[in-house]
Amino acid sequence: MFHLLRLSLCLLCLSLHSSLTTSSPYHNSSAQLCHEYEKFAMLKLKNSLTIDDSSTILQDCASSGHVPYAKTVSWKATGSDCCQWDGVTCNPLTGHVVGLNLRCGKLLGTIPTNSTLFTLRHL
Repeated sequence: MFHLLRLSLCLLCLSLHSSLTTSSPYHNSSAQLCHEYEKFAMLKLKNSLTIDDSSTILQDCASSGHVPYAKTVSWKATGSDCCQWDGVTCNPLTGHVVGLNLRCGKLLGTIPTNSTLFTLRHL
């Protein structure tokens, strides 16, 4: 009887551990990590810049060993998780944007001092 109770407790602990580890953001690919206000801020940034295919940008990127491409094309307002956008890095636990790499992203423009980019507190 004691062995049966002990076995039941072990199975219960194993089951609980399994459900806790699979509910992590690392294992749930359908969960969106992106925070809406951060997504909005980056979309505003995207709209303030233009994609530039000038030869100067292409040459600078090629000479540094990078392939230039318009990273912000993947940035969509609906149906996408901003943590999956090109050039965006998010904290896998909190979903906050912690990095933007727009190098060789074919972008042209200036970032004003009141840009929504500065609302990304975790960047």
